[in-house]
Amino acid sequence: MDTVTRILTVVWGELLHLKRNRMAVLFLIIIPTVSIVAMNYAFGEVTNLPICVSDQDDGKAAQILVSSLKEETRFRVLIEGNITYEDARKFVVDHDVKMSIIIPSGFSGSVENGTKAYVSFIVDATDQQIYLPLALGLADAVQKASKKIVEEKLGSGIETTIIDTNEEKVYGANLRVIDYMAPTIMAFFITFICMNNCSLAIVREKVEGTIQRLLLTPTRGSEILLGKLLYGVTVATFEISLLLVLGVGIFKIRVVGDIALVFLLGLLIGLGGIGLGLFASSVSRNELEALLWQSAYIVPALLVSGLMYPIEAMAPFLQILANLVPMTHAIKALKAVMASGLGLSSIIPQVFALSIFAATMLAIGVLAFRRETVAGL
Repeated sequence: MDTVTRILTVVWGELLHLKRNRMAVLFLIIIPTVSIVAMNYAFGEVTNLPICVSDQDDGKAAQILVSSLKEETRFRVLIEGNITYEDARKFVVDHDVKMSIIIPSGFSGSVENGTKAYVSFIVDATDQQIYLPLALGLADAVQKASKKIVEEKLGSGIETTIIDTNEEKVYGANLRVIDYMAPTIMAFFITFICMNNCSLAIVREKVEGTIQRLLLTPTRGSEILLGKLLYGVTVATFEISLLLVLGVGIFKIRVVGDIALVFLLGLLIGLGGIGLGLFASSVSRNELEALLWQSAYIVPALLVSGLMYPIEAMAPFLQILANLVPMTHAIKALKAVMASGLGLSSIIPQVFALSIFAATMLAIGVLAFRRETVAGL
């Protein structure tokens, strides 16, 4: 038997082994299929971002600009009217819209007099994937309106640069790329490390028979479980501390809000990951199945949680699905504190969702673990 034949024999043996593991085969088919479908509906041009338009002028030039703003596909006018600057700003602060555009009184008069007219816009710049399309869309709409004003000859000596903008960033001012990416990266790694560490630690002992041997000693199943949970919490605490020390202390990642709140959020996210790992280990017979169960959560979370692409730009049904994914709330909560400087009162919905998820997964994982330890006796 030559070398090639021996290698092919090994390959065939592995394929037969995989074929006998129906759960693994099922996951290997479903996960790529779901990923491709989600990518098809999730990724594309960023469009329909909600904005507010305040027309305090109501002149002809202002109406042309409002019309150009409504024709821009990268955003949609959700709120419109003669709105004060303070109210328009509050819409952005409260996250009702991503940007507010204010056309001040006297705008059309400045255009007709041939002098430069100014438009103010207030924006949430914590997410560059959203901020850049908003800024580009506004620039295109302003340029289009300027061109139309010239064509209709609204005044003398008019140039296409007659409209300029004044920007106010209510959130995200002076943030670097790493500053607005850090919350997303932290949410993912805390979840993944806690889930993977807890899952593989238990599955490895199941495969080696360590847990069954422990159950033959005076050690009770509940003591084993509590030990595993405490180990998971210890690892989570270490990982969060390491991320904060390296990120904030060494690489100077900017944390606008309370760093203690960031730590507590990380611990809450880690508890959810531990619950997922405990569940995955309880329903898996080996490391491969445990990894596939983890992938069944991680892959959809990567695609629809806003980690890779803005949720606001996804298809409506994916936006609904995104709000059911715990990592979506983890990313939102960490961004709110780290990039926007918001406090606990502003992230109560996210904290509630993460708490419910962590409690549910821990409860399911504990029940599954206890059932299996009883069956192993």
